[in-house]
Amino acid sequence: MQKERKQRHIFKYLDWKKSENEIALFTMYAYADLKIPKEFSCIFDLKNPARMWTCKMTLTQSIWEGWYPIDYIEHGHKHLAIFKFEDKIPEIILELYEVKNKDINLPESYRTIGICQIKDYQKIKKYLITSEELRKKHGVNWVEFYNEEE
Repeated sequence: MQKERKQRHIFKYLDWKKSENEIALFTMYAYADLKIPKEFSCIFDLKNPARMWTCKMTLTQSIWEGWYPIDYIEHGHKHLAIFKFEDKIPEIILELYEVKNKDINLPESYRTIGICQIKDYQKIKKYLITSEELRKKHGVNWVEFYNEEE
């Protein structure tokens, strides 16, 4: 059954036809294991977390390390993630650098985004702003000065 289960995800990806409200995003190292499908409600600019969009979206597919379809996001790995939006794709997504082949030459000012639940956004935003301020003040030892308020 394990082989059959994995093949189902391969065929789902191979048969996938992108719709206008879907996009494939390459993720960096996942912070946790996430089962698919997974719904989210917030996108924000990681370098400027005050720029935020609320939108309903669902993670529908995951391609582990960009080459093997699986039914989850795996902690500590990169993924090609397929997201389906309830409405149109938000503006910030259209600002991302688009990779069209295997050679990735990111420009210096490329945009990065965060995706979360709206209920978690304020805490994440506060962390990003505080950690950036501490980095500027204390450099690589910034974490020694970070105190998470309960």
